[in-house]
Amino acid sequence: MGDAWAAYQIAVEGKYRALKKSDYLAGFAINMLQALEVSAMNKGKISASAVEQWGKRLQTVFDRLDSMRPPRNVEATRLAKARLQAVLGDNSALLSLLRQRRAAARTEGVEGKEGQGRAIDDETWSLWAWSLHRYLDSQKQARALEDLSQENYHATLELLRCPLETLQEVRRAVRQGISIAATGIKDPVARYNCSHPPHRPLLLDLLLCGLMDAESLKTATALVDQVRQQHSAYASPGLVKVLAMKLIQSREFDLAKTALLCLPKDDSAHPDLSLFLASAMGDPMAAQRIYRESFSERHDPRAQTHLLRAYLNAEDAPATLGAFNRLFPKNESGQRTNNPQPEHYSVVFSALTRHDHGNGMERWIDDMKVSGGFRLSDEPHGLVVEYYANRDMVEDLVSLFTEIDERRVRGERAGTVSVFTSAMGYFARRRDPVTVEALYKRMIQSGIEPTVHTFTALMNAHVEAGTWTGVLKTFKHIRDHYPYTRFDINIFNILFKAYIHLGAPFGFIEEQVWRLETLDIKLNEYTYALYLEAACDLGNLDNVRRFYRQSLRKQRSDPSAKILSPHFFNIAIAAFNAWGMTKEAISVYDDMLAFGFEPTSHTYGSVVRGLVQKHHFGGAPAAEDFIKKLIDQSDGFWKSHPDGQGTWYEHLYAPLFHVYSRTSLKDAERLYRSIVQSGEKPTLLLLTFLMSSYSKAGDLEGVLGIWPEILQHGVRQINVAAPLRDVETVSASQNAPDPCLCIALSIYIDSCASRGLHSKVAEAWRDYQQHHLKLDHINWTSLTLAMIRAGDPVRAFEIVQNINIANQRAAHEFDFEMNNPNTPLLYDAPVPTSPGQVDPRTSTHLFRRSLWDSPSRRIVMRRAFIGPPRYEHAEKDRHLMQLERLIKKAPTWNVWRPHWTVLRSLLRVVNKLEEGYCIRPSTRTDQGIVMVESEPDVPRAHAMLNAIMTKYPEAFEAVMDFREKEMAKFGELKFGKMYKRILK
Repeated sequence: MGDAWAAYQIAVEGKYRALKKSDYLAGFAINMLQALEVSAMNKGKISASAVEQWGKRLQTVFDRLDSMRPPRNVEATRLAKARLQAVLGDNSALLSLLRQRRAAARTEGVEGKEGQGRAIDDETWSLWAWSLHRYLDSQKQARALEDLSQENYHATLELLRCPLETLQEVRRAVRQGISIAATGIKDPVARYNCSHPPHRPLLLDLLLCGLMDAESLKTATALVDQVRQQHSAYASPGLVKVLAMKLIQSREFDLAKTALLCLPKDDSAHPDLSLFLASAMGDPMAAQRIYRESFSERHDPRAQTHLLRAYLNAEDAPATLGAFNRLFPKNESGQRTNNPQPEHYSVVFSALTRHDHGNGMERWIDDMKVSGGFRLSDEPHGLVVEYYANRDMVEDLVSLFTEIDERRVRGERAGTVSVFTSAMGYFARRRDPVTVEALYKRMIQSGIEPTVHTFTALMNAHVEAGTWTGVLKTFKHIRDHYPYTRFDINIFNILFKAYIHLGAPFGFIEEQVWRLETLDIKLNEYTYALYLEAACDLGNLDNVRRFYRQSLRKQRSDPSAKILSPHFFNIAIAAFNAWGMTKEAISVYDDMLAFGFEPTSHTYGSVVRGLVQKHHFGGAPAAEDFIKKLIDQSDGFWKSHPDGQGTWYEHLYAPLFHVYSRTSLKDAERLYRSIVQSGEKPTLLLLTFLMSSYSKAGDLEGVLGIWPEILQHGVRQINVAAPLRDVETVSASQNAPDPCLCIALSIYIDSCASRGLHSKVAEAWRDYQQHHLKLDHINWTSLTLAMIRAGDPVRAFEIVQNINIANQRAAHEFDFEMNNPNTPLLYDAPVPTSPGQVDPRTSTHLFRRSLWDSPSRRIVMRRAFIGPPRYEHAEKDRHLMQLERLIKKAPTWNVWRPHWTVLRSLLRVVNKLEEGYCIRPSTRTDQGIVMVESEPDVPRAHAMLNAIMTKYPEAFEAVMDFREKEMAKFGELKFGKMYKRILK
């Protein structure tokens, strides 16, 4: 537009002959107006002031046209002038034109005996969209809405009834204008009463649809209810049905009952909605009565699902199973009658998962396969995936997805979005973003549309793994490619989780939660748990107590709010125990029981940690007694409450292992043997605890003996999900670290190197390369120190320059301006890195065009997310900028900075080489990191120093910078004394 306007001004100044032709000038003005309309309405990225500025410019063009001979297409020019006036804030001319069109169409309809069956063309809808333009004031929008109520009733009602995501762009713009106009009316009932009676039915539907699209459900319910009471008038049943369903899904049950009163009793949807309401409320008696009166003879599958869910929501798992058996009894051959569907089995799976922790799930899976004749790859079975995931049954997960792949190859429909999303959530908890992204790619290739929950799982995977580039890329992808996405509380929860992991202050988190409440976003139990976690991380006891008591009061005042959870209480217990406030921790435990929550293994683990810390690590015997009594006296129900994040005995015994690794190797070994002898399987975490105990006790034989078993466990855990990963994703993530073995490897390297077993370090390195495992920043630090201990400082400088400094520089050079990434995936294309270098994923601009990123594919995917713009683009930008700012400031972003122990050791190496002493390998009896030969060898030492300075100048410069900073920090005199002692 800018270039076109500049050319027009040049033409005006030069008095070009083309400007004397009204047709040419009118075409230019109309084209400019269309460009302005596209920018202002469809993109939404131009401000009101800019729209006004461009509108005034175009007004000068139309003023010039008025002084010239009328163009050939007078009607088009007249219409363009009216549209321009709407852009400038006056829609009266446009409404006048629309009235004239409506009158002419009615006349033609009567003559042609078409009556009210006339359709409304796209051009007319476009004019209505501009008459409801977002930059008009509320009074003019309301006037346009009343005029729209005089339009063709059936055509307009069809516009209102269609789901927003199915509408074409121009009709969707009209719906959005209706929503803006309806929400701008302060008193919709008064507006309805003042309208012309023949136009009231359509005006009521317009107001109702607009309020629903804006999620103003309370106002919408009050509108239809007051109109019913005052005028005995009803809105269109289809719209009232949508309102009732929205209210039920939002758990606004009282409002839903009111909405049902506004639906005629003889409407066919009334029994179905009443059953849906009773089901959501968890009222099985009412649901059974409605089902018996209206559905018992026709075996409606949807009604059967509602009836089953009524028992499920009443939190009565046995009754749910009993209702299923009554609805679908078995015949003599063991087959289910009345044709149960997968969605009916999903209610059973949900009951087992939600109220019985999945016990008996496998028996019902067999029932579904044998009696129902369905396979696990049929829909919907996300709960089965959750069952496998919570019990770390990865092999069964792999088998399920293999079956899905086989059916897809045969051209059959297999798998659902819930199956893939549940599996992605599990591997996200395992801190495995590579498998999560591979599953996302597999889902897209299967032709399954992602949902908001899918992207939530994808973001959570990167938050858990600390790959902040992936978090940013996923969030930007949603913002840029799905502008109509409704951001539910789950996405904000993941953002809060990222803020907490990045070390955001409590006041910042508090502000974000407050903003959500102002946007009428209902917080859930996970939000409250994250809020409490942020307060605990800050260490402000007053904030923790205040928020804890406030949450309890809210739950007591509204038991259906569901703002508390076992995780909430576990966080509070752990925090009070960490602060040595055992009595308050016990009080929280009592509150947990009082609210009806069952303690989990995390809860008892926090109790054990409190007992251990009560007497400064002298409470281990009391903790062991507590565990023994717990196992002997309880029914063990808490053991079967899995979460896919470790076993119950890992949670329970971890505090004791932490103590015994520092105090008593014999007790650590005894504790490990008792766990294994009780029938539990050794895990990687327990083996790592035991190796840490051996290392701290100086038992090198124990470390060497347990390392092969740890390596075997780690390799198995890493490779168990390998069938789910595609070759391309694995290739793109070839330098991503494997977190499950990182801690154990550092312990092993430090133990062997400090005892002079440098060959064992080399063997561990070869094992890692053989199994294609990768190191993290802590492993590289341990390996650098091991190289110094092995008498090879040149290799140490090589690691610092090629690994630490290279990744540190890449972190600083991260491009935060990724514009419209074609894919939310981080590992979508290989990024060239040097061998052994850990890829920090900063070269995001190098990704290739994704296989599913075709124009047709984008259109199909976008339809799944089209909805009312409940959250403005600016609100999403605000969260994005805050996340980027935190990442830039967070210390975790620059983890590749060389550790001060490495720099200090390398400084001593340089100092000794300057003095002419060569570095020798350490032995079993040596205590320090840097060992020097007894006699100087000046030529060889200086040659090694020159080689370091020549080959690795950046690493050498980092050591010199460290020396200067230390001198500036301590002063030259104090630095000399301190380093004379350290470097001697």
